[in-house]
Amino acid sequence: MSNMKKLFVFIMFLACTACTTNNPYILDLGEEIPIEAVSYPNEVIMGNPLDINLINNNLYIFVYQGDYPILILDPEDGHLIKEWGARGNGPGEFGDYPIPWGRCKDKLFIHDENRFIVHQYDIKEQEGISSLSFVKDFAFSRFKYTFGYGTFLENGKVVVNSINNTPQPLMLMNLQLDSLNNFGGVVPDQNEYSLGLFTSELASYGNTFVQAMKNFGYLACYEQTGEKDVTLKWKYYLQPLKFKDNQLDKSMKEGFCSIKMTKNYIFAVYKGCLPTDEKRIFNHILMFDHNGKLLRNFRVTNNDSLGKIEISEDEKTIYVSCYEPEPAILRIDISEYV
Repeated sequence: MSNMKKLFVFIMFLACTACTTNNPYILDLGEEIPIEAVSYPNEVIMGNPLDINLINNNLYIFVYQGDYPILILDPEDGHLIKEWGARGNGPGEFGDYPIPWGRCKDKLFIHDENRFIVHQYDIKEQEGISSLSFVKDFAFSRFKYTFGYGTFLENGKVVVNSINNTPQPLMLMNLQLDSLNNFGGVVPDQNEYSLGLFTSELASYGNTFVQAMKNFGYLACYEQTGEKDVTLKWKYYLQPLKFKDNQLDKSMKEGFCSIKMTKNYIFAVYKGCLPTDEKRIFNHILMFDHNGKLLRNFRVTNNDSLGKIEISEDEKTIYVSCYEPEPAILRIDISEYV
């Protein structure tokens, strides 16, 4: 073999090695930090929590089915302050899946997934207890888009997860639910793959927002500027992405249950299990700064499978749901880590 050929082979070897071992977009989870979650002394019977929001120092638990779509708890001792809302098909009423899309100033937006409606409420406070006052509904056609999660930005626009009929899984919309931008994909066209494969949890602070894929480990952070521009700030995979036909390869671990963004941090509940694992316990909470630096990899030691997450205003307490043996809300003190 000539010297030139040897040099070419050596360069190709280095290039391939770099591609497989030094991918800058593969996140190293680093060392685990064991941490304990504490149960509340007051037991509240609830359905599976769909999300948790801290509003005016009250914990709003959005639940699947049951007589009331929202339970309001005291974050100090976990006692039930009141049950709120109604199931039904009238204005401001909910189906089985009330999913909060976040706040914009003093307004709360809740997606009623079964009814293809977004409810708008004014947030009010009376005698230390927050309440919601119905304003209006935004309806959209079930035949055009199917939306999952969403998050409102400070500028009044909303980012939603579009499950079908759009090439990419994220859409930027205005308050009239007009589409302004379609982005956030890891493949050229999500419609060529199984329905719901790119379902994404979303969270925001100001006009910056994060995307966390549910079915595989992928995180991305964006900033929305101007009328409809979206800029990718950073992204991570938890492992190289592999497909077989139009499905995920069987070696792909599941992604994220929940994500929240605060003034300084991003918190995400990571599954990290194979769908075929016999024992599937989701007990990792990843903590990032806004620049995408992984600060902590918490492993909750309670042996509970974690679900939805919320963060206190001082960023020192994590509230998180668990599903076994019964649905409940847990607290985690992280004051020594912030």
